[in-house]
Amino acid sequence: MVGEQTDRHMDIAGKEQEEGGSWLNKLGPGLITGAADDDPSGIATYSQAGAQFGFSMLWTVLFTYPLMVGIQIVSARIGRVTGHGLATNIRLHYPKSLLYVVIALLLLANTI
Repeated sequence: MVGEQTDRHMDIAGKEQEEGGSWLNKLGPGLITGAADDDPSGIATYSQAGAQFGFSMLWTVLFTYPLMVGIQIVSARIGRVTGHGLATNIRLHYPKSLLYVVIALLLLANTI
């Protein structure tokens, strides 16, 4: 199974190098991911946080941005190699109880 996934990943990587593609194709889901959090409630939250803290919290970008990029890259690679999202991969490779714990933590993190 791992060998099949590795072969599939190599095939995908080889196709990318052969095709080249335009810079828009290379940008791909990054543009969508970058714009995904620009909803009205998010903008309202960002505005309130900016009004309350100003630039005093800007230093956190130095730590949070690399972490965000790392998570996006790992998630994209897992999805590209396996053809499934994170939840499906967790369900396929780990006990169902772990999937429920991950979902609960995700819900908790997004509601606090």
